[in-house]
Amino acid sequence: MNATMRKALVLDAVYQVLDNRVFRILLGTVLLLIFLTFAIGFREEEIVLLFGWKTYTYEQILDTFDLPLQSGIPQREGMIRMLQMLFVDKVAGSLGMTFAIAATAFFVPRLLEKGLADGLFSKPISRRSFYLASYFTGVGFVGALALLLVVGMHAGLLLSSGFSDSGFLWGALTLTYVFAIVHGVSMLIGAYTRSSVAALLLALLFFMVNGCIHSGWAVKEGVLQTEEMRQFLAGEPDESGEEHDGPPVALVDGFFTTVDVLHYTLPKTTEAGLITELLRAKITRSEPDFFDPKSKLRIQELADDTSISRDRAAPAALDLELATKEAAFVAWLDVEGAGDGVSLWLERAPTLRRGGSMSEAMEKKLKGTPGVGRVRRDHHWRRGMSARVVQWHDAADGEARARRVFVMAGGGGLVALSMAAPPEWVPPGADTASLSEKSGEDRVKAVEEAQLEFMSKQFATLEFDQGGDGVFRTDDDDPTLFVKNEFGWSSVWKYNAWFSLGSSIAFTVLVLALGIWRIRRIDF
Repeated sequence: MNATMRKALVLDAVYQVLDNRVFRILLGTVLLLIFLTFAIGFREEEIVLLFGWKTYTYEQILDTFDLPLQSGIPQREGMIRMLQMLFVDKVAGSLGMTFAIAATAFFVPRLLEKGLADGLFSKPISRRSFYLASYFTGVGFVGALALLLVVGMHAGLLLSSGFSDSGFLWGALTLTYVFAIVHGVSMLIGAYTRSSVAALLLALLFFMVNGCIHSGWAVKEGVLQTEEMRQFLAGEPDESGEEHDGPPVALVDGFFTTVDVLHYTLPKTTEAGLITELLRAKITRSEPDFFDPKSKLRIQELADDTSISRDRAAPAALDLELATKEAAFVAWLDVEGAGDGVSLWLERAPTLRRGGSMSEAMEKKLKGTPGVGRVRRDHHWRRGMSARVVQWHDAADGEARARRVFVMAGGGGLVALSMAAPPEWVPPGADTASLSEKSGEDRVKAVEEAQLEFMSKQFATLEFDQGGDGVFRTDDDDPTLFVKNEFGWSSVWKYNAWFSLGSSIAFTVLVLALGIWRIRRIDF
């Protein structure tokens, strides 16, 4: 097939799209979403609507709509990211996908209409070429709209709000990737039924059911990590000695097996966003200042006045040893000007998963230890990452020390960021003028808060090698969190990004091959 024929095929498919009313609705929706990012200005203290027509504080919006902003980031940034997620993931990813399928579902049925097919297939162009031209035109059409959406929104947020997140542009790849899979299914259905309505409805049903299957599989994987489920599947009694209530183990195990088979067989559309973020991180990131391959802990850029040191011997005792024998030393973090009395280090427990249980065990052990006081435990958020914080004072060799331990869970197990320092140590960056005005217990509390803030800044540099920068939302109540934390380029095969990508592409290629096989055997 020469270049003229290829051009004619593409132009014919493009004209079909442009002549479709659904395409115009979809284009209008995209332009409306872009306009809203120009019309809504996110200032430092308030939100401005329609270029100054109305203004609202962030507190007013949050209180009125009870919005669940991600902890650990400023309100302004949280609101903008929520808007991006709403427009791209919800509106474009769900409603937009529906419109995109509707705008392209007629491709094959129209191609197979009696009069039109006779004329087309009498030309010296193969049916395979017609079919693939329709497929790639549909993918290109949605890809162009997705790119228009994210570029337009990025420009609107930059000009109206002064906010720029170049990583947001990668959202176009996610939308295009998912549509490419569903569009192949839509065309296959059209080839077998010759009905635009059937192609539309069944493709939408596939899109929804497929997403539910993979989301259910992620929930199942998270549930299997709980001790209660392990005991149930093993037929062990619970802590009270009574047998577990609920469905038979064989039924649950059979259901899990069915979900596994469907997950591994079908294209993994729900993992498209995870793959996109991993690609974004792989391409845009420079080499990190520190990376521990066993725990997958990454420090892309160390905090100010902090450096990594591996030369010194590990501490005599590790904090995680308070609750487990699995503790291992990772590296020292040297703080410039802190002196020898201040120690900061990283350790890991590779086989453990839940930071909450670990910190609770540490707290119980500390409260029963002589010479230990001011023990308390808290939950801390920073840049979308979550940590359990254990704090206490102790006396070693007659010397009082303030202790802080941040325990967080990642793909390689638990990691702890630990600090030992004199109780009166004032960290770099603290407000010394304000501290000088305090005395007694007030000064003790102020110094503790300054030390905690210093540790919080160190914690903010930590991330696990799963895409980084708060890519995968950290929420202890999210049952899919385990899969998100395990997902990566070098993970075991069922959490492996290459397997997810390869199996989804293989499914799409198979669907296209079946569609081509079908139209080759239609006798007009």
